[in-house]
Amino acid sequence: MGDEGAPARHLCGAGWRAHLARGADWREIAERTVGHTTVGGQTIDLEAPSWKQAQRALTLITASMDLSSGDPPLYDPDELIAHNDHDPVCAERTRHGFPEGHHTLSTPNIWRACEIAAVASRKMATHYAVIKYQFSHWCFGTMSIDLDPTHGSFIPLSPFPAVHVRMAHAIVAGHSLLEDLGLELRASAARPSRINGQWNPIVKQDLEGRLASAGVDLSEHLLWTTRGPRRRLDGRRQIPPAGNKYRWSRRWIRDVPVSVVDAIAYVDWLRDKAASHSVKDITQSLSPYDVTNAQHLARRVLLEVLGFWRRPE
Repeated sequence: MGDEGAPARHLCGAGWRAHLARGADWREIAERTVGHTTVGGQTIDLEAPSWKQAQRALTLITASMDLSSGDPPLYDPDELIAHNDHDPVCAERTRHGFPEGHHTLSTPNIWRACEIAAVASRKMATHYAVIKYQFSHWCFGTMSIDLDPTHGSFIPLSPFPAVHVRMAHAIVAGHSLLEDLGLELRASAARPSRINGQWNPIVKQDLEGRLASAGVDLSEHLLWTTRGPRRRLDGRRQIPPAGNKYRWSRRWIRDVPVSVVDAIAYVDWLRDKAASHSVKDITQSLSPYDVTNAQHLARRVLLEVLGFWRRPE
């Protein structure tokens, strides 16, 4: 996680501080650790006035790790507990069933996650948005390696209602994140988003204005993953491409670039018509790619709002 001689670094979140410093030699850690070996690098210490605030910071940092990577978590977020023997609240929770001992989580992007968390912590809307992104992945997530077209043509639809429910709630959480940021589609019966199948210019301009003000680059298109046989859901509505299919598109792979505003409008429709409220006939047509597209949109917009989308690590 950095050069051995690198100086300590610090950053401030809302109610907490993180310190990055050279850790102990990995041989010393291995000698006093049971069950795993920790390989050198640097350590991060959290400083907060209370255990509750430290736990809030830790939860936000781990959610920011998932936001940074774009992959679903490989751990149970509830098992990552801030530890302080001197805090009575922490000691009480440990006595009532929370795991004792130390749990190690190693990742190459932990400091970047701390930077994201520090920015997100300063506003309730962005704090909750980052948590909702992780929750969406926790409901249903697909690893990026499984989306690589060289690893297979497509993931088939699931026949199981339990999976449909998880995918639906993952989409709802991703859309809710946009609402927290104030970047959802705003339309009504009196002011519909579409007129004769085309954008209502007033609604589109309103959305574009809010996105631009939030720092979202509308000239950069979004990868829209479309794979497998056409479904009942596709017959109800399709997203308009903003360009030709990508060079890897062939047969069952029909990935295309789309505009951010068209992506938001489609996810809004998908949430309303297939994912939320009562179960509908097209709910069974939900695919992992519908969830991936909603999550990719949410991640792109959230990282841009926080200032980390094109920021080098």
